[in-house]
Amino acid sequence: MALLALVLLSCNKKEKEKPDETKEPAELQVVTKTFVVENGDGTLEIPVAANYGIKVTVAEDARGWLSYIQTKAIKESTVVVGYRANTLTSTRTGNVTITVEDKSETVAITQAAATPVISGISVDSKKVNPKGDSFEVTVTSNDEIVATPAVNWISVKPGNANSFTVQVSLNDSGDAREGTVVFSAKSDSNVKESVSVTQKAANVDPRAISILSFGNDAVTDAMHYLYPVLAEMGYTKIRLGNLYIGNSDIDKHLEAVSDSGKVYKFNYIEEGEWKTADTSAVFVLEPEDWDYIVLSQTADNAPNASKYDKIGDLVNAIRVSNPFTSIAWNIGWAPKNGEEAFEGIIDAVSTVVKANNEIEVVIPAGTAIQNLRTSHFEDNVTRSDNKNLSFNIGRPTAAYAWAASLTGKSIDASAYVPDDVDDKGEAKYQYESDYLPAIKEAVKAAVASPLKLTASKEYAPHQSKLDKDLLKAGMAALGYPESMLNSYVEVPFTVIHNAFYNSSANQKSTIAADSPSTIMAGYSGSKGETNRKFAATHIFPHDALPVGTLIVLIDNTLQYRPEGWNTLSTANDGEGGRPSRPGNVTANVTEVTDAWWGTFTYRAFNISKRDGTVMTDADWAKAEKGFGILIPKTAIGDGLENYGNGSWKW
Repeated sequence: MALLALVLLSCNKKEKEKPDETKEPAELQVVTKTFVVENGDGTLEIPVAANYGIKVTVAEDARGWLSYIQTKAIKESTVVVGYRANTLTSTRTGNVTITVEDKSETVAITQAAATPVISGISVDSKKVNPKGDSFEVTVTSNDEIVATPAVNWISVKPGNANSFTVQVSLNDSGDAREGTVVFSAKSDSNVKESVSVTQKAANVDPRAISILSFGNDAVTDAMHYLYPVLAEMGYTKIRLGNLYIGNSDIDKHLEAVSDSGKVYKFNYIEEGEWKTADTSAVFVLEPEDWDYIVLSQTADNAPNASKYDKIGDLVNAIRVSNPFTSIAWNIGWAPKNGEEAFEGIIDAVSTVVKANNEIEVVIPAGTAIQNLRTSHFEDNVTRSDNKNLSFNIGRPTAAYAWAASLTGKSIDASAYVPDDVDDKGEAKYQYESDYLPAIKEAVKAAVASPLKLTASKEYAPHQSKLDKDLLKAGMAALGYPESMLNSYVEVPFTVIHNAFYNSSANQKSTIAADSPSTIMAGYSGSKGETNRKFAATHIFPHDALPVGTLIVLIDNTLQYRPEGWNTLSTANDGEGGRPSRPGNVTANVTEVTDAWWGTFTYRAFNISKRDGTVMTDADWAKAEKGFGILIPKTAIGDGLENYGNGSWKW
């Protein structure tokens, strides 16, 4: 029995392992193969008839929004497909494949488009630079965005996604202007957002300039003659302002800049004259119509870099109301004998000021002043306090430095010299036009190299370029110690080639004229050969060469004749008790005494070769280097610029 049962079991097992030769073919019926669904999240039921279990596959490119919701795989079934909201503004279609054994059907599901929406914009209004500007705008939307400028001075360049670069041109219209850029949905232009653009007028008039400073005593000096200097450079619309608080440093201006009270003295130009009013910085800054705003440090703090740490804060405070005005910095000047202070000023500007990218222009006024100190003027560029600039040397130098730096133009076209008059209508200052070569040389060198000292080559005004080493040797030979040279100032005069005086001649009034051209014209023509044997100086009145003055002749191939006159209309021919014409002098150093002047009230100098031959270019160069006049500093009081009583010029 047991054996029989085992055989039967084995047979039954074999029968079960035998393939079902009677299995029905696979059948699949999907009645509806296309569906359209509304936008939004939801599910879709697809009726399916099948005789075996089904398999559902979502096309790979539709898996982001279609999904098969698993149901029991039975012969009669409903395939449930979930779908997510369509954020696009175009319809979309995804496929679902239903498979039974070796048969399959594809069902297409189309979803309606979303309504266009702009859900965000990065900028809704923008104030732009009058000189032209660009800025970025990003629009958040479910649709492609179209940007349309409403005015022709705005253009738009598309970037990535819905990002755009808005470009605004220079406003040379003369008036402030406002425009818009419309950002709209591509599929529905009624869905839109706008960006408003405002732009003040740029100064494009080559004759117009406006300069505002946050000032102190130093800035007052620098701006004093700025108007006439600019006027001579061709500017006809000049607006200058100085927000002034005495001895105000950066920290003080930072405290005051946002104060709406009248904490400032406002010095401003009106019809070419400086006026003063009490005001606030807020009031002056609000119109935002300055080309430049100039900042500076006080004289005491200028050499100390640690005193510059609030520059950025002051600039930021100004930027609140003046985001586009060019910011400039005035380099201050060192006091008398202030070489170390000058080095400190340059270090502070180099390390702090230049590091601030908001400061576009550095005005090298202090560098120009230091350059000028290497000329004949030496330390005669400041007043008695040794800080404030002298009126007719220092102040014009600073004004020219401002004009050159802020305009970017050559100062050669301006020949302005201080023309102030006293209460009697008489000129306060003397011989300024002779100062311009040295002043302009110092300024040009400073503009070219604002952070270093450049020694003067001009030795203005009209210095004779004495050889200092030979001068020292000559003085030493006569018993003058070398240190004595520092006690003198070389006077300004022109060495005129091809000219001489003759104090005993009848033409003395013509010869004695102050103009070099007149002197030369008096000895042209038939006198030409004689002319070429001489060079001459201007005429000096008695008070121009005080007792103690040194007449210096360095080159031993030369001589000079110290011509003299009692009056410029009378010949000194030895007749009628008049003195005779002075003879030639070859002494290296002659000291002016009362006896040297005698009864003369005017003197001038002819320079010639000792052998009496015609002077060549090399000889004239020797005359310029080998003849000089030194005035004792004790005789000129407040400085060479104030020396004289108005009756003569160098």
